[in-house]
Amino acid sequence: MGLLCKTADVCFVYLLLCRDGDGPIYIKVGITGAPKKRLLALRAGCPVEPRYFYSAQTRSRDWARKVERDQHTAFARWRTQGEWFSLKMEDKQEFNALLRSVAERHSDVGCKIEFDKLVVKPYVAHLHQKAKFAQVLHQRRGKAFQDFAKHASAS
Repeated sequence: MGLLCKTADVCFVYLLLCRDGDGPIYIKVGITGAPKKRLLALRAGCPVEPRYFYSAQTRSRDWARKVERDQHTAFARWRTQGEWFSLKMEDKQEFNALLRSVAERHSDVGCKIEFDKLVVKPYVAHLHQKAKFAQVLHQRRGKAFQDFAKHASAS
């Protein structure tokens, strides 16, 4: 994740990009201490398909709040409700330029704001595959334990 900032109060700024077909791009801007957990929580309540999740580590929660507030100000013309923004594909270049500008303003030598990109669909598929494997493993161990218990009680 970009350049790590050494502090006990590490926090991340994130953007969740959602899009339904060729419709507008919906973007949620926020802060979190656990980006992947936040992604899963947002994904569960999002009516539009989440496509990408970007997160950047900051030096502290206070710093993350400053970055988030600056992003909200920079993206104000696209605000729909709360921390959600909606833009058309033709606005994407301007939006990205503003995002880079905010990141540069809040970066310094000790902690540069660099966004890491996570493609949501394959990440979620990987989590489902891991969960299925864990379930199968648990069932196998359960069966093995039952067999062992049966043989142990027969002795």
